[in-house]
Amino acid sequence: MAQRLKEAHRQANALPESVRIPVIRKLLMVTERAKRDPVQASERLDRMLVELATTAKEAPTR
Repeated sequence: MAQRLKEAHRQANALPESVRIPVIRKLLMVTERAKRDPVQASERLDRMLVELATTAKEAPTR
């Protein structure tokens, strides 16, 4: 899961600031959730990675 979180942060950092900041906040919430419920955090991270892939295609990079 740590590797997937790193990948998600890498993808988020390539987004424009207006999109990047909310995405990073969500990633931080997933990280916090992983401390208490790793299964739920993993599921949430999977959904976020799909969203990031879609967002990256739609948003111009910085």
